[in-house]
Amino acid sequence: MRKGEIAQILTKSNCGLLSSPESKDELVNNVMKIKSMKDDEIEVMSKNSIKFYNENFKKSMVFEKILNLL
Repeated sequence: MRKGEIAQILTKSNCGLLSSPESKDELVNNVMKIKSMKDDEIEVMSKNSIKFYNENFKKSMVFEKILNLL
């Protein structure tokens, strides 16, 4: 399992593929995987990314989280 905040976000939200920063082969493999995906599979990843953004990074959600901390 990859470490780091981006890896955690991608894993938690199921909205992308991970590759090691130092591995161009993994990056190429992931690009080829995405290229060979069906449209509905890409649509699911896209919807997952929008959902994760809206739940975690949208301005109103960030303000709400900050207010809850106060």
